[in-house]
Order: sequence, then C-alpha cells, then structure tokens
Amino acid sequence: MANKPQVSLKFIKGYGNNFKKLREDKQLTQIQLSKLIFVSDKSISLIEKEQREPTIEQINIYSEYFKASLDYLTGRTTIVNPTSQIISNFTGLSDDSILQIERTKNDSETSIKILNEIICNENFEYIIFLLKELYQLHKNALDLNSPEYIDSAKECEAFQKEHEEFFKKYPCSFRFQSIFTEEINITNQIDYNAKELIKKLIQLVYDDKS
Repeated sequence: MANKPQVSLKFIKGYGNNFKKLREDKQLTQIQLSKLIFVSDKSISLIEKEQREPTIEQINIYSEYFKASLDYLTGRTTIVNPTSQIISNFTGLSDDSILQIERTKNDSETSIKILNEIICNENFEYIIFLLKELYQLHKNALDLNSPEYIDSAKECEAFQKEHEEFFKKYPCSFRFQSIFTEEINITNQIDYNAKELIKKLIQLVYDDKS
C-alpha cells in the first residue's frame, strides 16, 4: 500500500512574529501556553524565533485554540481571523479596525447606529477627502528640505506672522507660504465638517425619541 503524500506548507518570513503575537495577546508565557495546548515550550520558542517550522499538527492546534487562519499561521497575512481576512480583502480595513467595529457592534444597538451614521454621512466623507489633502500637503512640505516642518494650524499662524525673516533666509519660502496657508484652510474645513457631523448625530438622538 502506497504511503500518503506528505502535506507541505510554505512559510513566509515573519510567521514567527504572528505566533508570538497570538501568545502575547493572551498574556501567556511560553510555558503557560505549552501546558494549555500540549506543545513543548522549546518548540514554541523555536517556532517564534523561526528556527523551526511548525508541523501540520501544531498548525492545527494553534488554529483551533486561537481561531487563527492558515494564512496567518504561515505568515501570509497579519490578520488572525479568517472572517476578518475576508472583510479586510473586501474593504481594505486592518484587523484592528475590524475588531473595533465588532466591539462597537457588541456594545449596543445605539453604538452601531451611530457608527453607520458616521460612515454614511457626507460630512464624514468630505473629512476623509480633506485629510488626504492634508496628508499630501505634509508630504510636499517635507520634500522642501526645510530645517523644521510646522505641522499644526496654530504653529502655522505663528509662522506666517514671522514669515518675512524666514523668506529672506530660505529660497523655498513662497512655496512654504502657500502650503501653510492651505493647511490652515483645510484644518478649518475639517473643523467645520466635524461640527456639522456632531449636530447630525445629536439630531439622530432626538429622532429616536420622537
């Protein structure tokens, strides 16, 4: 009778950190985990250091105990839960973001209703757009080789008051003036839209009571 072919798994560099994170997230030492899953603490240590690849049996044990996907245990992803992996592939959200949404859902119906309102709200959508613009402005400013990059609206205002001396010293001055002025403008728009979003969330409470 022919022997069954051995299943071979390909492990991606970094898989050891995934195993280690599973253990540390449960605040377990290697010895404590060893007693819970009946894998020697030496094997656990070698796997986490990537000095030995886990066996199929050990993969199954970790998968069952931690509810971790095969892709996670072989280092192909940093998302633990298979369902979360599907959600991440579809939405682009990180594992932490998905877990936060799940916690919000489990908190109360009101919490998830508020979250839905935020995500679907046009002010929120515009805030995301403005933050992307702000991110790009920061990148542009960093590309100017400035001796110090000022990254808050308050500091920008103070900077603009003193711009004359700066402009004399640095040749990229007019580009800086444009960037900082635009940053203040974007920050003000974010503040306005955030306030409008809060108003609509408050209105949601009154609508529920009516």
